[in-house]
Amino acid sequence: MGEVIGIGEAATRAMKEEGIEVGFGVTGFHSEMLYAMFPEYGMKLYTMRHEQAGAYAADGYAGASRKMAMCYGTAGPGVTNMTSSIAQAYQNYRPMLALCGMHGSVIDHHGTIQEAYPVEIMRSCCKFAYQINHSDTMLYWIRRACKIAREYPPGPVVLAYSPQVVGWTKDTDEYAFTYPREQVAFPSPASGDPQAVEKAVRMILDAKRPLILTGDGTYWAHAENELKEFAELTQTPVCCRRASRGSIPEGHPLVVGPGSRGPIMTNADLLIFFGMRDTVTEAHYQPYPVGAYPADVPVIQVNESTCDLIDFLPSPIQVIGNVKSVLKQMIECTNDLLKNRQAPQREELVREIAEVKEQWRSDMSSVGLSQMGNSPVTGDGFKQAMRSFLESAGDTTVILDSFTGSWHVSDGYYARFPGQCLDSGGWSGVGHGVAMGFGVQVAKPGHQVLVIMGDGGVGVGGMEIETCARYKMPVVTVVWNNSRWMGGIYEWLYCRLAGDNRLQQDIKYDQMFGVLEGVHSEVCTTADEIRPALERAFNSGKTAVVNVLAESAGKVHPWVFGIPVQYMRWFGIERMRELLPKEFQDRIESMGGPQAAMDTLISSVKYIGL
Repeated sequence: MGEVIGIGEAATRAMKEEGIEVGFGVTGFHSEMLYAMFPEYGMKLYTMRHEQAGAYAADGYAGASRKMAMCYGTAGPGVTNMTSSIAQAYQNYRPMLALCGMHGSVIDHHGTIQEAYPVEIMRSCCKFAYQINHSDTMLYWIRRACKIAREYPPGPVVLAYSPQVVGWTKDTDEYAFTYPREQVAFPSPASGDPQAVEKAVRMILDAKRPLILTGDGTYWAHAENELKEFAELTQTPVCCRRASRGSIPEGHPLVVGPGSRGPIMTNADLLIFFGMRDTVTEAHYQPYPVGAYPADVPVIQVNESTCDLIDFLPSPIQVIGNVKSVLKQMIECTNDLLKNRQAPQREELVREIAEVKEQWRSDMSSVGLSQMGNSPVTGDGFKQAMRSFLESAGDTTVILDSFTGSWHVSDGYYARFPGQCLDSGGWSGVGHGVAMGFGVQVAKPGHQVLVIMGDGGVGVGGMEIETCARYKMPVVTVVWNNSRWMGGIYEWLYCRLAGDNRLQQDIKYDQMFGVLEGVHSEVCTTADEIRPALERAFNSGKTAVVNVLAESAGKVHPWVFGIPVQYMRWFGIERMRELLPKEFQDRIESMGGPQAAMDTLISSVKYIGL
């Protein structure tokens, strides 16, 4: 006979053995059996204001720590509230165990309290979902779920269970399909085929203008040191994308940062992908006008997952393996080859990168500095203020949660470390920012966390500011307050065709949240007030809100020019001539007129599914 303990306590032990240290969510009777004993085992539970925030916090935690996260919600509305944030974690490659309570199966389809079916609801927005129907298999499914969540590409795994299955005590010898974790090793990372690795290295050394692009696979492989060593050894420029941004600090002379990659990428004669994947954030690797990628340039692909290899690009070499392991192989191979040949001489290319970066920063600064005193705050002034702060503030994780605010800021600063830049990715939702910031703080206590949130996102997830204050987490939230959904740039559409997207003007979010105990708050009406306000916010050591009163309609987001195309298709060209404002009419005429514009843009926007 083994030990007789509660099934939930046995599950807690299993989760701890799998490396889970914290959980986020809103508890309820149907779900709490599996995690109620967390505090007894030195694990922590954080109660959020909404179930969606639990998974958002887990997203932030996993994104910052590269560890397994756990989130939870009770039956029925608890499950459905988690759906959007689970979907975001799925798109963001976050290893996460989502525990979903549910009603008892003996009363299926009888209208019982909080009746819902988590596996059916979640299946399309997570990596794997399973309903545990027998207590004997509980430990097996926890271990298997964590394994699936961690293996590349990582993602959320949902386990559903009811009180009638897990709400009992049990002899530990009765669990099926499981051995103690100390008897079962974690998988070791895979290396690449040596012949393919050597062929790839030779192509890189022979290329005149190669460019490395590195993505999520590099981040999850912890391969930043090997990436830097290989780039410097071969003098190959690098552009870091998504979570890997900052794997090599963007001030490094070989790094092509956001905002300046176009000229270098367009003229590359060889692309090397480490852990990249096909998403809308890469414009699906299309050339202009959809994206910045050159057409017909050969691509060497290194990826741990065959499903992330991109088959519609010319790829003479595809290496399957853990990015860190493959880079080690490539470094060793390069050192061997350079014993008998000269190292690449790419000083001219490095100088070109420096000139492009300097021109970009100079242009950005000259425009931004000229608008620092404008009220309300303009997008260019906001970008300049945020860049000034971030480049003086040391290591700060930035979480983007604003349509126009994020666009202004995302390419305005140099990332310094991997995982510094977090957002909703292709899910493109709103309201995740503060909860993700909370998760980052849990992962990195005392680390500076800056959330850039739109006023639309505040309405969805802003009350997690109270959660931050309750747990004394010094998350600083900047509200890009332009009193509009979608930044006002759609106002001509929504007001004329689909309602009104305006909010109350200049809502005093600083006062709304400033009344909470433990919250520091300020308001900024010009861009030159932002950096001092942020310095005071971080120095306060408190949860903080900086309310930036922003222009309601400024520069048009580049995605917006695809929208008139859809309206031309729906309502006809002549009708849209009457409805389009002059800015859009001028842009369309510059593209050869409405029909030519529609033909061009339709061929472009089809790649993002519009």
